[in-house]
Amino acid sequence: MWMTPKRSKMEVDESRGFRSEWTQRYLVVEPPEGEGALCLVCRRVVVAASEPDVRQHYEAEHGYYERYVSEGEREALVERLRRGDLPEAAPLTPEERAARAGLVVARLLALKGSGWGEGDFVYRCMEVMLRDVLPDHVSVLNGVDLSPEITRQRVLDIHENLRSQLFNRAKDFKAFSLALDDQAFVAYENYLLVFVRGVGHDLVVQEELLTIINLTHYFSVGALMAAILEALQTAGLSLQRMVGLTTTHTLRMIGENSGLVSYMREKAVSPNCWNVIHYSGFLHLELLSSYDLDVNQVINAVSEWIVLIKTRGVRRPEFQALLTESESEHGERVNGRCLNNWLRRGKTLKLIFSLRKEIKTFLVSIGATTIHFTDKQWLCDFGFLVDIMDHLRELSVLLRVSKVFAAAAFDHICTFEVKLNLLQRHIEENNLTHFAALREVTDELKEHLKEDEKIFEPMLKF
Repeated sequence: MWMTPKRSKMEVDESRGFRSEWTQRYLVVEPPEGEGALCLVCRRVVVAASEPDVRQHYEAEHGYYERYVSEGEREALVERLRRGDLPEAAPLTPEERAARAGLVVARLLALKGSGWGEGDFVYRCMEVMLRDVLPDHVSVLNGVDLSPEITRQRVLDIHENLRSQLFNRAKDFKAFSLALDDQAFVAYENYLLVFVRGVGHDLVVQEELLTIINLTHYFSVGALMAAILEALQTAGLSLQRMVGLTTTHTLRMIGENSGLVSYMREKAVSPNCWNVIHYSGFLHLELLSSYDLDVNQVINAVSEWIVLIKTRGVRRPEFQALLTESESEHGERVNGRCLNNWLRRGKTLKLIFSLRKEIKTFLVSIGATTIHFTDKQWLCDFGFLVDIMDHLRELSVLLRVSKVFAAAAFDHICTFEVKLNLLQRHIEENNLTHFAALREVTDELKEHLKEDEKIFEPMLKF
């Protein structure tokens, strides 16, 4: 294509503000008022003034103007567009429009994770809407084929196109790093997501999903290593060019003798290779506390509650928000391992904590055990875990912001370390200012103790 890809710069202003070279490259100008980029072709404003957003708009809406290749042709084109003299693009035929609509629907289904058979349902929905709203235009759907076979082929075509683009760019990488995320779940199965971030000789940075590995089929570290090496070889990459590795903090990744990181470092050893820098725990920061704290006693009990609510709750209104969030994470089916990872997130655990009274009432109604609600130590552990997860979630949000410099991330971590020391002193002094959930539990326990004393007071007098 005519335009060159984005150069990664350290300055925030350059990465977010309008740049003059975009005018010829993407046919946009800086709007007279406000931020963003004004498209000279459709006169729409691209609100997010970052190059990927501007490039995506240009490629999706105005790819016709790629035929103006030379610099002189682009300058003349920009001047014509400024005067409002819009070159006429070749109109799409009905068959091309139908094919384009089918590809867009297939892409949306793939992004949503829906099955190929959902295309037929989408078609019926559109047909019903057109019959009621625009009955004269129902015939436009005649050329749109959303059958499972065609949708499957379109999704596979999109996949192959994206892979070919990645492989074409990857062969020019001078150095790259990998990110390995083994906390991805789809229904009952656990997957490893392998992301690659590479830089070419022109300092252009590219980030893409390299491959997805089913951990059910590749359970051992040796099998995982072989699958990753195969994906790298297919993309034309070698471990000798790997400079960084980011993983979760699980034993599968960082085990001293049998972890995937140690395997990869051994494979990357050669006289010409870089010293591989390993970052652990930055992926799914909210899970860090579960590696250093024994949270299974709380998480397993709460997981059992969720299973009972999903299987015997019959969509009770008080649990609607909880069930909606649960199904958005792993679907309607229940998987214990997936639930355990989902519950380790501070936001989710906080929601369940706020519903603990309703959950207790529900458990009593179905005859399930409520022993945990009478265990003072367990309730305090539950409240403490909710508070710690919430503090970790706040740190995770700070580190997840785009374009965070390493120095700024380090400052956030050091600040959080000081905060942990402060929280420890507060706990030792019985100061629960920064422990809202634990304070709520202790207040309830104190209230129950007072009620018990009132009950036994007449007996003591007797």
